[in-house]
Amino acid sequence: MKLTQSQATIAQSQKRFRVINCGRRWGKTTLAVEEIKGKAVYSECVICYIAPTIGQARDIAWAMLKRELQPIIVKAKESPALELEVRNIKGTTSIIKLRGWEAIETLRGQFFDLLILDEVASMRNFWIGWHEVLRPTLTDRIGDAIFISTPKGYNHFWTLYNKQNEDNDYQSFHFTSYDNPYNKKTELDKAKTELDDNQFAQEYLADFRKVEGLVYNLPDDLIIAPLEDLNIKTEDRIMGVDWGFRNPAAIWVGYLKDKVWITVDEWEKTQHTTAEIIQVIKNKISEHKITKVYPDPAEPDRIEECRRVVINVREANKDV
Repeated sequence: MKLTQSQATIAQSQKRFRVINCGRRWGKTTLAVEEIKGKAVYSECVICYIAPTIGQARDIAWAMLKRELQPIIVKAKESPALELEVRNIKGTTSIIKLRGWEAIETLRGQFFDLLILDEVASMRNFWIGWHEVLRPTLTDRIGDAIFISTPKGYNHFWTLYNKQNEDNDYQSFHFTSYDNPYNKKTELDKAKTELDDNQFAQEYLADFRKVEGLVYNLPDDLIIAPLEDLNIKTEDRIMGVDWGFRNPAAIWVGYLKDKVWITVDEWEKTQHTTAEIIQVIKNKISEHKITKVYPDPAEPDRIEECRRVVINVREANKDV
């Protein structure tokens, strides 16, 4: 497959850890497959492609990998895991594994020459999985890693994107959906008219925005960072709730420490009743010891239901 100019820019980088922040339909799967193909064909190696779930790994990359590597496939396994063994120019074989982040522990103790993590922003407890499981798998062979995602608020992917400022092994790239010449500009422009500004900026322009889809917008001058330790002492703990009138119901949980908001939990689901959403709110209040809840003021009946079950709701200013 021929790479676009923006894809080629990334492929030419010599940095060990590349972070790719891109809009929808930019061509991340094409780039991932080409990176895998080049590594597998020209060296004897072990590669792992990781999506949030094994189902997504199958849907996103499996068919394309088999099609592109078909002439050199020695063995293809689809059960119990997705794996390809392919011939390389050295006369030996390379191994390509596809895995889901939800079963990341199964990779503990293995070794890889290349890791490709796709849809990183959707991977829960990312830093634990990266530091404790995946990073050690690159040690023996001084392996590389590519992190690809569209933003999802200011979560761990935002922190990862900024790693290049403190670690010379990292390089970050930013490309929008418009940077793929195969996308019709008229279609992208039409999408812009159908989404609100934050949604379009995040999904198509790959712009880091305030937590998307939630009524409680944080001030722009506050920094948001991920956190794995939920037991730290904090100045405040709050929750924002969107009841899902136009979008899926969504909940955001943040801790305030040293005047920095730390996003610690997000929940977003469709087809949930008010009673089910309130139960999620109660569970997260208990889990995080939340002091204040800011629900969407456009749904006063639902707010009253929260008050009836003694949830400490506060008035949310949608103009903040």
